[in-house]
Amino acid sequence: MEPNAQVPNPVPSFPTQADTASGVSGLQEPMELLASAWKFYKENWQNFSLIAVIPSAIGFVAFIIGSANVAVLNVFSVLIIIFAIIVGVAMQPSLVGSIQRHESGIEPNLSIKDQYMRGFKFFWSVILISIISGFVVLGSTLLLIIPGIIVAIYTMFGMYALVLDGQKGFSALTYSYGLVKGRWWKVLGRLLLVLVVYLIISIIVSIIISLVTGGTLISRGVSPSPAMAGLSMIANLIVQAVMVPLTSIYLYKMYVSLKDSRLPEVKTDVFKKWLTAFIVVAIIGLILIPISGGYVFYQLWKNFGPPVRFDEVNRELNGEQIQGADILNQLNSLERSVEQGTDIRD
Repeated sequence: MEPNAQVPNPVPSFPTQADTASGVSGLQEPMELLASAWKFYKENWQNFSLIAVIPSAIGFVAFIIGSANVAVLNVFSVLIIIFAIIVGVAMQPSLVGSIQRHESGIEPNLSIKDQYMRGFKFFWSVILISIISGFVVLGSTLLLIIPGIIVAIYTMFGMYALVLDGQKGFSALTYSYGLVKGRWWKVLGRLLLVLVVYLIISIIVSIIISLVTGGTLISRGVSPSPAMAGLSMIANLIVQAVMVPLTSIYLYKMYVSLKDSRLPEVKTDVFKKWLTAFIVVAIIGLILIPISGGYVFYQLWKNFGPPVRFDEVNRELNGEQIQGADILNQLNSLERSVEQGTDIRD
């Protein structure tokens, strides 16, 4: 290695205030983003909510069919759930694409079917990005959690980069990094705002559902009736119909704002190498964790012995009972001898 060669940090450096200060101004303020997203949602809520709620609605149908407790219907219910998951993957790019079309005014009135057909074109690309992101976050999280949080924020716009700018695989994640670079703390703050709003609304709805469906009965171990469980799912569908598109609009507007104010010439080559390194760490972790768990179990079995066999315990207890009966008989014979005045020595 040359004396003046630069060695990269072992993990992506934690964002500093200096990085944030170096960012180009123009990123929308959190409350401005939220207000703009809410206004945009109100103007187009029918389209966005319908796209967002379809996968959950399919899952609700599966719940109704499965509640019949009939073997054939249970199998059919599982198949419907799998179909709902597949539709859920296509829902994400369908919703983002719909938001972009309404924002730009280009083909905003496509039918739900056509919007989903366009979303399904991104199906395998979304799967690929999700797999890469999952391994990257897992591998970085194994390095004491904090690197996982850092990388998750840097790569959170990968799916938007896919749908809006045609970036795929690693390129989508490095493109997201290029947008967030220099504004990590600002992006984190804006993300926390929408998460807090989501959490507050979810808690309020959960309390209402608990009161309506008899939460006190559930807390006592009494299951709610199918009708009450169905009512709870319908309420959750309503929450998703509002919050999923609202959150997507919020992130879409943040993405556009980041693009408009991105730093010039952000280098992403080193970050891509660390993404690969995190994937390797994740794979190693997935291999070592079950091996380590098996080794610990083996040591426990070795130190504390095999599990107790109940048949052996029963035999020992039966033997003790026989010995106890013999002693009791001897004591009774001794007592009778004393009462009859017989010499004990006899």
